[in-house]
Amino acid sequence: DITSVDRRNADRERLTLRKAQNLCNAFSKSRLQEGMIGTITSGLNYHYDDEEDLRHSQQQLQSPSWFRIFNCLLERMNVHLWRDRANLVGRLTQLPIFVPFLILYIGRLGYSMGSIQDRMGLIYQSTQAPPYIGLTNALAIFPALRELYYRESQDGLYSTAMFLAVYFVHILPFNILSSTFFAAFLYWVVGFNDDLLAFGMFVLVIVMLSQFGEMMAVAVLGVFRTTQLSSDTTSLIFSASGFLATGLIRSVATQPKILRWLGYIAIHKYSTEIVIGNEFHGLKFDCPGGESCAQTGDNFLETYYPGALDNISRNFSLLGGFSVGILIFAVFMFKLRGSPTLH
Repeated sequence: DITSVDRRNADRERLTLRKAQNLCNAFSKSRLQEGMIGTITSGLNYHYDDEEDLRHSQQQLQSPSWFRIFNCLLERMNVHLWRDRANLVGRLTQLPIFVPFLILYIGRLGYSMGSIQDRMGLIYQSTQAPPYIGLTNALAIFPALRELYYRESQDGLYSTAMFLAVYFVHILPFNILSSTFFAAFLYWVVGFNDDLLAFGMFVLVIVMLSQFGEMMAVAVLGVFRTTQLSSDTTSLIFSASGFLATGLIRSVATQPKILRWLGYIAIHKYSTEIVIGNEFHGLKFDCPGGESCAQTGDNFLETYYPGALDNISRNFSLLGGFSVGILIFAVFMFKLRGSPTLH
C-alpha cells in the first residue's frame, strides 16, 4: 500500500492522484519494467516441459512467513487509521473527555460517611466507561476492516486468528494511551488513594477493561453484520456484568445464588475488587463534630468485599486471562458465523 487515491475531498483527491500517476510514470521508465517486458517477450518462444516446470514451481513457490503477514496487516491497519483523522482523534480522546463530567457531579472526595457512596459511584463509572468506549471505537473502525477481511480470507491470504491477533495488537497502544490519560486525570483530581502502587494498578485495570470491551464488541460484530444489533447486544452484556458482578448497585450477598454464580464469569467482578480494595484499605472517616468514626475502610471491605486485598494477585491473573480469552472467543465467534456471501 505505497499510495492510493484519497477521495474524501477534491484537494486530497487531486494531490493523491498526482502522486499515484508520478509513481506509475516512474515505474514505466524503470529498469524493472524493461526487465519484466524482456522476460515476457522471451517467454513467448519458450518450450514448456510440464513435468519439469511443475517440479520447479513447487520448489520455488513459498508462502510468506507468519511474521511478514502479521507485520504487513499491522502496518496497513495503522496507515488506514492515520488517514482517518477523525477516528484517530476520537480513539485517543473519547475516554479522557468522560472525566470532566464525573468531576462535575462529584468534585473532590471527602472523608465523611457520605463519601463512601461517592467513592462507590466513581468506581462504578470508572470501571463501566472503558468497555463502552471500546465498543464505540470498534463500531466506528472495525466494520470496514471486517469487510476487507472477508474478501481476502476467502482468497486464502491469511486466517481468522491472524487477522484478529493483528487487530488486538493494533488497538493496544491506543488503549494504553487513552486509558492512562483517563486514569491519571480522574485519579488525582478527585482524590483517590494517593499511593503510587494503587494508582499503577488502577491504570492497568482501565487498560484491560478497554481492551476487553473493544474485543468483545469485535466478537459480536463477527456474528452480526448490523452494527446497531451488535451495539445493543454488547451493551446488554456490559450492563449485566456491571450490575451482577460489581456489588456496587446491589450487594452480591443479597443476590439470588444463580446470579452470584453468574458473576464469577464477569470481568467486572475482579476489576472492581482490585480498585475497591486499594481505595478503602486504611481509609478513615470523619463523623460530625470532627470525631473519628467507628466505621473504617477496612471494616467496609470486611463486610462487603472480604478478601479483596488478599486476592489482588489472583484478580490480576484472571484479568489477564480475560484479555487473552476474549481474543480466542472472538476467533471462535467468527468461525461459528463463517464468511458471508459477498455481493
